[in-house]
Amino acid sequence: MSRKKTLIKDFVRLDENFDFNSISQFCDSNNCETSITSNYINKYINDSVFQIKHVHQTPDFQPMYQFLREKLNPNQRPDDLDLFYALVSGASSIVHKDPYQVHILNVKGHVVYRLNGAIYKMEPGDLLTIPANTTHQAIGLSPRIILSYAYY
Repeated sequence: MSRKKTLIKDFVRLDENFDFNSISQFCDSNNCETSITSNYINKYINDSVFQIKHVHQTPDFQPMYQFLREKLNPNQRPDDLDLFYALVSGASSIVHKDPYQVHILNVKGHVVYRLNGAIYKMEPGDLLTIPANTTHQAIGLSPRIILSYAYY
């Protein structure tokens, strides 16, 4: 039985022009469902991690969504693509588990993921596969943007 790699370096070459201004323009052009997904303190909102849900439903992310779907979901199970971003270094997600497998594509910045105690450092273009029910946390080493692809 072959074992899938958890971290694939340079999985995809990304558009280097996609940045935090691009997120602002994207949200201005689309009716985005957004949330704060980390613990936050009212006086330090920018230290939070933000989520834009269902970006695959927009034309801007259709090419990447189709690429990930083809490469990672050959059985075409129901899926989604969300975008997460943090504006400052050190912003981290809460420690959590997802009941389904998640693929994290690092778009911008540098981030460390802790998975069951193991550490994975990601750079733009890297893909991290997080198995279902695996305890994990993301910690930004710089401001960051990631795409989260999951199927159910």
